[in-house]
Amino acid sequence: MMSKTFDHFGRCGRTRTRASSRGPGRWLRMAAALLAVIGLVAAASAGVNATQPANPGFEAGLMGWSIGGNVTTRTGVEIVNELHQWTVAPYQTRLCALTPDAATGGTWEAAAAALLLPADALAYLTGAFADSDGVFAATDFAFLHTDLELEAGESVTLAWNHVSGDALPRNDASAATFVCLDDPAVRGQIDGHPAQVELLGAVQPGTARCATDDYGATGWQTIVEAWDHLDAPVAERDLEAASRRATIEGRSPQVVGPQVALGRGGFADDHAPSDALVAVPDGAGGWVVAETIVEARRAAGKVQGRRTTATSEPPLALPDGDWVATLRTSWVEPAYLETDASWCRPGGEPAPLTANGGAFGGKHLDELPRAARELADRHGRPVRVLWSREDSVRFGPKRPPVAGGVRADGSGVIHIARTAGVADVLAKVAPNLTVVEVDVDGPPTSADLRAAGWAEAAMLATAARGRTEVVTTDDGAWAEAELDDGRIRVRVSAGEVLDTVVLRSYAIGAAHMAFGFVTSESVTVDPSGTVHDLTIRSFGVPRSVDTPPIEVEVVEAGGPPVNGSDAVFVAVASALWLHQGCPADLPSARLAL
Repeated sequence: MMSKTFDHFGRCGRTRTRASSRGPGRWLRMAAALLAVIGLVAAASAGVNATQPANPGFEAGLMGWSIGGNVTTRTGVEIVNELHQWTVAPYQTRLCALTPDAATGGTWEAAAAALLLPADALAYLTGAFADSDGVFAATDFAFLHTDLELEAGESVTLAWNHVSGDALPRNDASAATFVCLDDPAVRGQIDGHPAQVELLGAVQPGTARCATDDYGATGWQTIVEAWDHLDAPVAERDLEAASRRATIEGRSPQVVGPQVALGRGGFADDHAPSDALVAVPDGAGGWVVAETIVEARRAAGKVQGRRTTATSEPPLALPDGDWVATLRTSWVEPAYLETDASWCRPGGEPAPLTANGGAFGGKHLDELPRAARELADRHGRPVRVLWSREDSVRFGPKRPPVAGGVRADGSGVIHIARTAGVADVLAKVAPNLTVVEVDVDGPPTSADLRAAGWAEAAMLATAARGRTEVVTTDDGAWAEAELDDGRIRVRVSAGEVLDTVVLRSYAIGAAHMAFGFVTSESVTVDPSGTVHDLTIRSFGVPRSVDTPPIEVEVVEAGGPPVNGSDAVFVAVASALWLHQGCPADLPSARLAL
């Protein structure tokens, strides 16, 4: 086997996300940053048969590492900004802290040269962080790196964590690079695809793997670099077919291709004219319009959302009856990354909310596109209409809460928050359940959210049977799930596959969503109907470290392609709830399998 020597670089930036990771951290050459944040790099070890890097876990400080900027090793770190305070323990025994600093970080050109970034990787990074004039806007950064020799089939894993420092100019992100020192044009593999650089997290949605908004901490995450594709051809994919599969699974038009990974996926706000005005809610049912989002939010008096300390309680009472199993759920936020946005030119058609993604059924309101059209006509200029994260949580639809009971024969009663269309769904999928819609103060709800009502009814039916069954849809898709050896195993069939990568990805996402629905996700709403959990981190979405391994088998089937991920959600939720003993109230707060 041919061996190659690689240079690995991870650039730490201001990020916040729910993710964390399992397994040891391993690396090659690593870590730097943009702007005022602290980036934390964890202990490391080499992959199978790979040469162990010198001082991989910083047990000997920075020995064996080259650095640029403010870089130190520690046994832990206290981080305080104007909103939050974190105490971060090492991933293993020690961590390395990178603090971007204009005074010590030197020039970006010098850092890029030291890190041996090839032209295309450098162009990708500078393009991702250009300002409105196309000029690279990065200012402060820090980095460290080491070299490691890998042979074909070997890999290393980096554990990383970032903490946000400020809110503006919102151009910060984290990245890892994997550069071949023998030939920078040759690519290894980063997290499953041939690449020289991977954007890990960013403040702005659509820029990187993890969108964080302003402030926050990632928790420990991992990124895997592998030399699996040495001298091996890259499999060709039909991206048009992949886009068709994504559209079917997301139930809205979607695009699959490298432009999505580069932050140009075509989301609602991506192509707004640079001279567009910005409109945000004024808090009284109207809109504040200004030249920039900063000015608009300042005029609107926007207040940063918080995570409440109040307890989330299911809002509906159980129906009376002699039940073998009961189920109560709370409000659940769909937790899509791109917050609601639209824009319009005077006399034109507004950009749809679902421009490249259906938000799990959470973006079917026409309020923002209608407002964009009206405001553009009124002002005679293009207008971007934007919801903040807090707006999306307050005004966007939630999964309707339920309270139901079931008898051993599968009959029963289910109370559900009054939601247009949900009674029809339940009558179709659970004819043995009597459906009672209940008026309850709270945020809007939607039957369009993934398997809303259907999953809860299926869970009650599973409890009555005492066993799981294959979940089927009217379209002919089916899925089954089992929990075994600490893993979630899924089989799914959805007609013509079109693209295995996309179908498997959606199945994994549906399984993760079902896991969170049963174990950890809810939004606190007080008796008056006011939502109090207003941040991504407060929704209870399971971190990577809390999520069991998910294995998906895609079963080839004839017939037209149909949605399969909704069936996966129902199958996993039912199997997991049964596995946990059918706890009466969700979330169960039981993340371990």
